[in-house]
Amino acid sequence: MSRPSLDTLPLELLYRIIDNIDVRTIFLSFRNVCKRFNAIVDSYNLYKLDFRLITKPDFDKVCRVIRPENVISMTLSDEDETPGLIGLFISLVDIRQFTRLQSLALIQIDDTNLDSFVKNMVTTSLVSLSIDSTEFDHRTLALFSSATEKVDQISMPTLEMNHSTKEHKCSPLKCFIKELSVTDCTFESYFDILRNLIHLEKFVLNNNCLINAVQTVPPSDLTSDLKSLIIEQDNMTIDMCQSMVSMTSSLRYFKIKVTYAGRSFYDGSKWELFIQTKLCNLKTFEFYFEIYLNENLSIDDLNSIMDSYRTPFWIQVKQWFVTCDYSKTMHLITIYSTPSVQCPFRHIPESEKNSESISITTNPDKQAMKNHISSLQVSLPSSKARNTSKKVFYIMVS
Repeated sequence: MSRPSLDTLPLELLYRIIDNIDVRTIFLSFRNVCKRFNAIVDSYNLYKLDFRLITKPDFDKVCRVIRPENVISMTLSDEDETPGLIGLFISLVDIRQFTRLQSLALIQIDDTNLDSFVKNMVTTSLVSLSIDSTEFDHRTLALFSSATEKVDQISMPTLEMNHSTKEHKCSPLKCFIKELSVTDCTFESYFDILRNLIHLEKFVLNNNCLINAVQTVPPSDLTSDLKSLIIEQDNMTIDMCQSMVSMTSSLRYFKIKVTYAGRSFYDGSKWELFIQTKLCNLKTFEFYFEIYLNENLSIDDLNSIMDSYRTPFWIQVKQWFVTCDYSKTMHLITIYSTPSVQCPFRHIPESEKNSESISITTNPDKQAMKNHISSLQVSLPSSKARNTSKKVFYIMVS
């Protein structure tokens, strides 16, 4: 009886192996094992290639052996790990030969390389296009618009801007951008984007992206059909937040995370009134607020805060449940929606709970809260005999 080997595996299993190994291993190792593997790699026509972690010498070798018509998904990046990779790709291959490409992601691409893709890519099979641009101006939006106009079947064209929008304004475009993510934005640019990107459905304002966060009165004639809004910001007032969101009455999903939030953020009655009057279509509200105080709060003070989240609106109508954690030593109140929001879970030993931490929730299902923990902070009491400081451990949960 012959010993089993990789070379004798059925073709379907070898295809499964190819689907789960990286680009370099496929074309520079697996392909060179034997003539059979060489033929299999060259004929396989469902490649999903991610070039975000590859050296330029290896990338050059892969580009010379790959058959473009066999690629259905591709990710190219000019990030710090692979600078200049997109330009090298354009110089090595003919973009027009990728005739079966269904998904294309271009990360940290500049306008020159984006222009090359727009002019040469075949879009007959493309259904997903994602562009993370290093620039933000009318030309970038125009290029993206040109690309999406060529592809009617794209379900969610996405554009991510990682360049300051403070000096740019976008003019009205017949632009089919449906998803936009920015990392640097002013309030003026925010309202300008809502006004002119009329097909925009999802808007993500990444970590602390609102530069010079001075509140601006929204234009009285501005309306938006935005369906999803995500905000991560420091040092924001509830008035600023509600000013931004008040123009998006079609919003169905709203997620906000604010550190160093003002006291008014934890007032559930303010949120209730705002949502009832401005966001009547909202189905999902996820939030995480950190509020630092100058004084200690009692259990009665915390229950008074949580009473604003115990109304029929929160518990019965929306079924949005809220948790409040309070650390006396840090003078920190953390208020967050449960169980949907992904937030750190702080475990405090029983011996320290009464003196150091209080946690109150409106969620009757305590186990559901734990199902959505993404990271765990464990605070262990120190040995008094050694007089050592308390140890804190952080565990990431996948």
